[in-house]
Amino acid sequence: SALLPAFLPGGRTPMQNLPGPQTRRVPALAFTVTDTHLIFGVEPTVERAIRTLSSTEAVPVSSAKWFNSAKSTIPSVVGLAGLQDNVASSEFLWWLLKETAGAETSKAPKGPNPAMILSQAGLDLFDFGLLPQFDAVRRYFGPSAFYGLTRPDGFFFEFKYLNPGTPEQ
Repeated sequence: SALLPAFLPGGRTPMQNLPGPQTRRVPALAFTVTDTHLIFGVEPTVERAIRTLSSTEAVPVSSAKWFNSAKSTIPSVVGLAGLQDNVASSEFLWWLLKETAGAETSKAPKGPNPAMILSQAGLDLFDFGLLPQFDAVRRYFGPSAFYGLTRPDGFFFEFKYLNPGTPEQ
């Protein structure tokens, strides 16, 4: 068969024979398990997380108000839990949207384009340049908590979006 050589060691797959521009290199993914964390992500991010966890200068996340607020809404024993500071994640997304507003595709930030995620038709449907500064909407974002546990009748999952707290949260 003509496809058989593609499966042998050193064989070329049909996709490798296509002419065209150089394919982008996929970032190296990494994961690690520590005594308190399971960390998964691109290699530099995982490395930075390990360094931060082992640093004596690192401020523990448990000192943040949003973390304690979200943690207090989940049971003490869960099988899976996720806590998120939606102020921080939304501020980053807001910044990305404003950065891509009016930018030519060649000048757009590298990585996922949030404008294209929101619109498969393209950037012309939204004018992200009209967004106010994030500080004007910060008060609408609060922490969230997600958890899952097992019960006699099966699995139970719950997502809670908490009311935004004080500005310093």
